[in-house]
Amino acid sequence: MKCLRCGSETQVLETRDQGLYIVRRRRECLKCKYRFTTYEKVAPLKIMVEKRNGQKERFSQSKLERGLRKALTKRPVSEEEFQDLIEKIKDEIKQKNEKVISSREIGKIIIEHLRCLDQIAYLRFASVYRGFGSLKTFEKEIKKLKQQKCQRN
Repeated sequence: MKCLRCGSETQVLETRDQGLYIVRRRRECLKCKYRFTTYEKVAPLKIMVEKRNGQKERFSQSKLERGLRKALTKRPVSEEEFQDLIEKIKDEIKQKNEKVISSREIGKIIIEHLRCLDQIAYLRFASVYRGFGSLKTFEKEIKKLKQQKCQRN
């Protein structure tokens, strides 16, 4: 990286993790000795999402986070686990290697990750995503949940 003052090359003096997907680096200019800090984080997804009504919109991490926070309300999941979940979901979406992905496909990815992380959050999310209309539907889903093994890490 170039120095912010003189434009010469810099060297990294210190590197620290600031969470799972952010790195803090302390740098120094080799010429003028100016020191500064940089933060590196994973770039946002540049994927379009096709909604159920056919409209397309840019992928929104904040929408993903809001939906997951609702599902995980008052559940024993730390902020670090939450951020890790967000990154795992985004990574899986990236691995699809498509410019447009359906909201249904994103929902399937989220559901599988929640099934492994927290069963109550999974049921909350699934009830909205699949539109559970009765107690019987919940009972069927709980029965399936007990029988199925987690498919994610």
